[in-house]
Amino acid sequence: MRDKPLREIDTAEYMNALCSIISKGKGVSSVVTGSSMAPFLISNKSWVYLEKPENKLSKGDIALYVRSNGDYILHRVYKVDGDDLYFVGDAQSVIEGPVPYSCVKGVVTKYKRRRKWKDTSTFIWKFYSKIWIRNIKFRYFAMKTYFALSRFLRKIKYKFYK
Repeated sequence: MRDKPLREIDTAEYMNALCSIISKGKGVSSVVTGSSMAPFLISNKSWVYLEKPENKLSKGDIALYVRSNGDYILHRVYKVDGDDLYFVGDAQSVIEGPVPYSCVKGVVTKYKRRRKWKDTSTFIWKFYSKIWIRNIKFRYFAMKTYFALSRFLRKIKYKFYK
């Protein structure tokens, strides 16, 4: 059986379509792209299920929001200050904000890692939303170690399969 060629879609058009579905109260799933949420969400491997936020967001929630320049970003809430939110990616140490609550398009209610959908009650979700979010200064060294170890393990794995 022959694979069909992949169609390229404009990112802004795709995100606008997703946000339109979410705004109507329906959930959507989407693959994660970019490395700002590593190691929790891995680019092109992890998926998120986004829904319209029913309640106010709180520290540790992952939300999809749009920047003033039109970029769509999926990051974790670092701080809530009235109607302003502050965000940071799990692989980042720079906090972005204030972002008006009106810029939030969806909230992650479940995620897919290693081919299984999981909800927000898992240990790994709680670790990143409760502990990792509080250790911004430590992240730089932790992420350098994580990526170095990942490269090392890929090299070892490659040698065994060669």
